Amino acid sequence: MSCMLRVGGDSLDLDSLLESTSLVPNNTWRKGDYRIKDSPKRGVCDTSGASFIVSDADFDAFETQKEDAITFLIANANSLHTLLSFSGVDGSSLDFGVDWSDPYVVQSYSFPAKLISLAGELHLELEISVYVRGEEE
Repeated sequence: MSCMLRVGGDSLDLDSLLESTSLVPNNTWRKGDYRIKDSPKRGVCDTSGASFIVSDADFDAFETQKEDAITFLIANANSLHTLLSFSGVDGSSLDFGVDWSDPYVVQSYSFPAKLISLAGELHLELEISVYVRGEEE
């Protein structure tokens, strides 16, 4: 799952949020719960929220992720307006996961104007998370 929609908030009523949308989350978290189930090492969640799969393209398929995101935002416009304007949602983003392309020192990524416009209409932040994968055995 390389592109995710994340929504959250400090005083978010997660159950009510999920009842208000037809979108199905792939993950949820609640304020005060451990970030990793039964593991206090990484602390507790500061907010409640949910994430939704926008694109399941591979981490090396950034172009496909962007196309999928545009399709997702258009197809789910009404549900997203409801979800993102829900009382208690104070943060939302589209997070694109990409591979670090070793051995390059500099990598740049750009978003098409259409995606920026759609995300802007919904007040969605755009985020890129770069992952360094270990060598395969």
